Amino acid sequence: DEKKYKIASTVYAKEGVYCHCYYEDIEMNEDFTDYTLNDYWDTFYYVPYDGSGAKELCPELKELTSYRGDELPDIWILSMTEEGIYYENKDAKKVECCRYDGKKETVFELPEGYKNQQFNGISGGKLLMKLMAEDGTNKIAGLDLKTGERLLCDNPDVSNYYGVCDEVFWKYCRSEEGSRRELWEYADIFAEDGNMLF
Repeated sequence: DEKKYKIASTVYAKEGVYCHCYYEDIEMNEDFTDYTLNDYWDTFYYVPYDGSGAKELCPELKELTSYRGDELPDIWILSMTEEGIYYENKDAKKVECCRYDGKKETVFELPEGYKNQQFNGISGGKLLMKLMAEDGTNKIAGLDLKTGERLLCDNPDVSNYYGVCDEVFWKYCRSEEGSRRELWEYADIFAEDGNMLF
């Protein structure tokens, strides 16, 4: 349409590219110290490399991601893969997926004994979540999206993981000495003596 969309993220596949785009209407104040978000929504496309034309994916999510005035959206987009679009509802207690064949499913729910969850990333069909327990400790939860296998490990340091590719994740670590980035394989995150790649 006539609106100017921006690309939030892309997933490159063998035959084409998956695009997560968004539209926003922002009104800045005179000294650029604050803004008003008048309108916002997400939209998703698959664009074949052969130039045969873009196809909109999961159009029903567009309305659910809309900001209008002070109203928060019904869902928050987390990630896009070749299989579908992953998102959280307002209460941030579960992760759901809208698959491109129209099927919707819940893929992860906050377990009992935990008060909050934070999505970390998806890489190679593996999903990572940081779980905040009632006693204030953090755990890392892993989910194999194909087999449904769930794993859990302690995460004593304050760090976040971000998906790269082929079951590898960036680990962002913060300490008194400063911050650093490490590459970790999914299996090693949950291994008793896991080792970073470098």
